[in-house]
Amino acid sequence: CAVEVVVAHRPFVPALGWPLLALALAAQGLRWWAITTLGRAWNVRVIVVPGAALVTRGPYTWLRHPNYVAVVVEGVAIPLVHSAWLTAAVFSLANAALLVVRIRCEERALACHAAGWSGLAARPRFVPGRRPGETPDGVGNWRSRRADPSRDSHELRDAHEPRDGSRCGRQPAPGKERTA
Repeated sequence: CAVEVVVAHRPFVPALGWPLLALALAAQGLRWWAITTLGRAWNVRVIVVPGAALVTRGPYTWLRHPNYVAVVVEGVAIPLVHSAWLTAAVFSLANAALLVVRIRCEERALACHAAGWSGLAARPRFVPGRRPGETPDGVGNWRSRRADPSRDSHELRDAHEPRDGSRCGRQPAPGKERTA
């Protein structure tokens, strides 16, 4: 970020920089709200205590992944405070690739081991006010992508089951079965 600003002589544009700095600070506030809400359960590893109740208060009332919303906003806003658009683009792409893997891992672990997952799965991942499986209709309303909206909740549950048909956990690769 700083290298691009210095080497490419990126200017500080007040009309862009100040609002983005405010946005980055708001993202920090969201991050700390999410971490504080999780309390002692927060850590950087994917660990689910089987049967433990999911946290559904604080920002988790509206979003499944408020901490990642903060990370995405920061990844765009902080470099752009000083017009470092290249850093913002590269970081955002790299971060998106990591988040896809991380979120799939977390959601599979929660679906397999956490009580109350179906309630959390019905919450949007990143955009408050919409449900998974909905898209904007062009006039500010969210509509189901499917002709039969009653199927959405069933698909949400199934979307978090492992695709290989196993219940939870890893199955050995064919030919790699464990022997006693």
